[in-house]
Amino acid sequence: EAARLAQETYRVYRRTRGWQADDVLMSFEVAIAHDRGESGDMFDAASSRLDGVFGGAFRELLAWMLAENGHLGRAREMVGPVGSVPDAPADWLWFERTTAAAHVRAMLGDREACRSLRERLTPFAGRLGLSAGPFFGGADLALAALSEAIGDMPGARRHAANAVATLEALGTRPALARALVLRSRL
Repeated sequence: EAARLAQETYRVYRRTRGWQADDVLMSFEVAIAHDRGESGDMFDAASSRLDGVFGGAFRELLAWMLAENGHLGRAREMVGPVGSVPDAPADWLWFERTTAAAHVRAMLGDREACRSLRERLTPFAGRLGLSAGPFFGGADLALAALSEAIGDMPGARRHAANAVATLEALGTRPALARALVLRSRL
């Protein structure tokens, strides 16, 4: 179903906007393959987008895939040194890129970056960001991961509970599974 919807989105996007439609489709396909545990081939294809218009967003997406699969060293290489966070423009990809960065930095245990990203995302608590690509579970899931990484366990539990409630209501199984795993650690 997700693959069918991605193709339909691609067709609509090409017809109505057209700009970078192939990149948009690639981001959907990469996220779907990752959630299915089939990201190997897609990773290589998506890596070719790092120098494109959406290079910064693809960098965080690929680092997220690497980190989720336990390749923390490769994820660190992709995002830069400890403390580095994306200097993303305030555009339609800001939320997606920033929530991806939050999950990556939390998995890397980068407390300095986590503090910075938590400050950026806190005003967006309770919000979801959907753009042209993977859904990282919204601000509360990212804030829960960031809070856990910096040792704010009450904040992590609060945001995780909010994320679980929201994602259960939406029926977003991959993001909900991530939220439930995070909540179980707290």
